[in-house]
Amino acid sequence: MRAGSREPLEALISHLAGLGAVGIVAVRAGAHSVGVARDRVVLASRTDRAHLQGRTAAGGWSQQRFARRRGNQRAASYESAASTVARMLVPLATSLRGLVLGGDRSGLADVLADSRLSVLSGLPRRVFADIAEPRRTVLDEIAARSLMVEITIRATAP
Repeated sequence: MRAGSREPLEALISHLAGLGAVGIVAVRAGAHSVGVARDRVVLASRTDRAHLQGRTAAGGWSQQRFARRRGNQRAASYESAASTVARMLVPLATSLRGLVLGGDRSGLADVLADSRLSVLSGLPRRVFADIAEPRRTVLDEIAARSLMVEITIRATAP
């Protein structure tokens, strides 16, 4: 964004008003939501959940077996999320103005590392790590927050 000859606040408001469509990707282990939003409204979305083995109090080989199972289930969940992102956002990559990400940072990194999503790597990003389990209502919340900015005004000495 460039302010040019305009007041900075006016330039910011103008920039946000004309931002256009953004892709939304929300990921936590065992669940993901992917959507496209414009002007804080979700236009299209897809949400999916997968079973993820819970932790066990068993010791020894059983504990290791369950840990491996959880790891495999988590990897399958992230693969499913990457496939959904590829189906929904990659065809729109040239028209998207940015990516809004939510959820687990390591999970998001695993999903976005998929080679099918390389066309999205150059888009500006905003991350909300404080989201709950990815659901359709969470996508609405992320879309609403995507254009919010915090402005701090400091008085300068004359």
